[in-house]
Amino acid sequence: MEKIYKILQNNILTSSTENILESLCITFILISIIFFTYKIVYRSDDYKIKFNICLSIIILVTTMIITLIKNNLNISLGLLGIISIIRFRVKLNDFRDVGFILWGIGSGIAIGTGNYLIGFTYTIVIAIYFIFLNTRTYKVDLFQTLIIRSSCLDEKKLEEILSKYCVSYKKIAIEKKESYLEYIYTIQSKKQVKLKEKITSKLNISFIKFI
Repeated sequence: MEKIYKILQNNILTSSTENILESLCITFILISIIFFTYKIVYRSDDYKIKFNICLSIIILVTTMIITLIKNNLNISLGLLGIISIIRFRVKLNDFRDVGFILWGIGSGIAIGTGNYLIGFTYTIVIAIYFIFLNTRTYKVDLFQTLIIRSSCLDEKKLEEILSKYCVSYKKIAIEKKESYLEYIYTIQSKKQVKLKEKITSKLNISFIKFI
């Protein structure tokens, strides 16, 4: 018990309450910036709240780990050994997620090592850069190919739905298969989920896909 008390006492002396609170304040400021940047970049149906929350936890955990190991070689080597045997098998559907994960880890490392100015400055720059690039490329991402299969599709009703939920649309082809017709459209829409729900509920279709 006496040894444990001495260890705790040494840790308190090396990591004062003031330093911990200062670190946490900066961490939550950077988390807020990254959180809202993610929300802006991933609009409407693409936004994943669970991933955004996980991103916040990554920053906190990284900050804690770096703070613990920066002055202790034994812990650093032990942690390196643990990380080397971990295998991550998470499928990322969007390449931007990788950027956000690296951004979160980088911010955590900056705070954990006490480089608050570097962490804050780069977080602001990356946030502006992310939002700027996203607004420039978002219009291109809106264009999609819509494929619908049906044996008796009401085209007039379909085009009414498309005109309501799409910025623009164009019929590319109608292909005749053995037991159904395949309708192919190029569409520009921000509301893919709502569009899919309307088409499946209002029309007699057997298949729908956005590419």
